[in-house]
Amino acid sequence: MKHPRKVLFLDRDGTLIVEKNYLNDANQVEMMPGSVECLRGLRDLGFEFCLVTNQSGLSSRKVELANVTAIHERIKKALASSGVDLLSIYVSQAPSGAEDFLRKPNPGMLLTAAHDYNIDLAKSWMIGDKPIDVEAGRRAGCRTIFFKQPHSESFRFEPGFATAHFECHNWQEVLNTIKEAN
Repeated sequence: MKHPRKVLFLDRDGTLIVEKNYLNDANQVEMMPGSVECLRGLRDLGFEFCLVTNQSGLSSRKVELANVTAIHERIKKALASSGVDLLSIYVSQAPSGAEDFLRKPNPGMLLTAAHDYNIDLAKSWMIGDKPIDVEAGRRAGCRTIFFKQPHSESFRFEPGFATAHFECHNWQEVLNTIKEAN
């Protein structure tokens, strides 16, 4: 049996790609500055990658499933062109505020990935721009990075939510933080 993997769980909007409210067009995908280079560096340190994203726009019909699929294909191509592959993409379609096992802040997408791909959660990281991303990572037993962006100010850590292990403001800080922590 293959040794357990160490994975970086990536939130999508505002973390891996530039935040666009209810993104519904693959032509508008814009990778966050420095993200691809950082992931290449983390790949070289033995990390693999899973995208874990809440997409409530699917349940509210603000976003079409075919477009989400095209967006994910665009992201996979952008990463693959630099030698970075995603193990998988996990999507929660549950509405905002729904108490659903897969919807962050619940850890369902991370736990499912850990089962599917033999991931060592204690050696893995969750990175996201919202407190719910941090909480999902904490609940799954990962180390966490709050990827603080200007829009992050509008989100607050709910009572009972854990704070992140680290806070970073750009992808170079993410790379440096994980290098130093490993």
